[in-house]
Amino acid sequence: MKLMKLTSLVGVLTLSVSLALSGCGGGSGTENETTTADAAISEESTMPEDVTTASVETEETEGLNNFMGTNQAQVDCSFKLEGKSYTLPFAYSQLEADGWTTDIDMDQELDAYTYTFIHIRKDGKDETISVDLFNGTGNTQKLKDCKVSAIEFTERLTQSYSFELGNGIKPGDDQATVTAAMGTPTNTSDSDSYSSIYYGESRDSGQIGFVWWKDAETVANGNNQLTVSYYQREGSATSNEVPAYLSEYKAPSAMGGDFDSSTFTLDGTVYQLPCPVTEFTKNGWTITDSEDIPAGRESYGGYMEKNGVKLSVNFYNYADYQTTAENCAVSEIEANVYGENDPVPNLQIPRGINFNMKQADLESALSGSSVQFNKSDGNSSVSYSYNDYDIGADAYFYYDTQSDRLCSIKIGGDHWPGK
Repeated sequence: MKLMKLTSLVGVLTLSVSLALSGCGGGSGTENETTTADAAISEESTMPEDVTTASVETEETEGLNNFMGTNQAQVDCSFKLEGKSYTLPFAYSQLEADGWTTDIDMDQELDAYTYTFIHIRKDGKDETISVDLFNGTGNTQKLKDCKVSAIEFTERLTQSYSFELGNGIKPGDDQATVTAAMGTPTNTSDSDSYSSIYYGESRDSGQIGFVWWKDAETVANGNNQLTVSYYQREGSATSNEVPAYLSEYKAPSAMGGDFDSSTFTLDGTVYQLPCPVTEFTKNGWTITDSEDIPAGRESYGGYMEKNGVKLSVNFYNYADYQTTAENCAVSEIEANVYGENDPVPNLQIPRGINFNMKQADLESALSGSSVQFNKSDGNSSVSYSYNDYDIGADAYFYYDTQSDRLCSIKIGGDHWPGK
């Protein structure tokens, strides 16, 4: 069973999930707090929202190539838990060997470069500790094979378990004690409800964070917090094996009646998204810009061209291993015609929409749609957008009112049946 894919909006990676003030680490010990029994990917954290410092999901802004290779810790991510020394990241099996347990099915899988958190306990105690498991490879991994990459500890938990950083700092130590031992923090934050500091630029390169609450009751409940995290990327070799699922695609005989069908006609050929990249290449389209794509991830910013027409394309890898764009599916296309001499794609999508439409006809077509579009007016343009995350369908149109022309058409569909 595969865990729900971590989604970062804008898109994939997109796709961005953040845990505030996460720390660093490698080590020697749960029950999962996710909302489903299958331990779905979670974005929850007890850290204040406005002290978020980093995102594991940075694909949209940095590109998938930034997931390849390793990165070195900028801070010391070592700690002692129940007398055992650990340094993040470390194999989950080390916790098992030290007597820690979890109620979660550890044979569940994580997509490439995603994380979830689980709760661990020891010696039959009721109190649990939250740790993050991160798949730092480009391939799908079982939870039990992922690395422990973060631990979150509150002052209250020290009543049940012993915990301290490698330098001896403990949850609940005051800010003066922390800075005396660790020096000037990378960043600080202060509000009416809490003060926080952290060391290290991001979770990707190791980070240690502290939160001290100001409410007397919150402090009395032992909620002052220390978090250590280090989401180290390991990278993976790219496989050229063609995924078997691509052969399941059945090309539609006709375009669907509305935008939730994720269908369109391009140069006389009908496509339904997502569809294999080879459906395009066999019809003369050439990939001109792409990158290797990790398992379970969507790559933004790829391009395909044919006879001077250029499409911006999202490639989605539904396989459980890292592979090339050629072995993936197209999950979204966007065609743009901004310049007077730009070639106009022979593209039509449901309800007769094409680049030759005027604004009144476009709005008439959208008003008759069974799906809801959001309209956004600008000084010299208007855009229309539709997105249904439940079925994975989307559409977007950009109309330049100054030049009186439809300049951009986008349509997407990213739910491969059974994936």
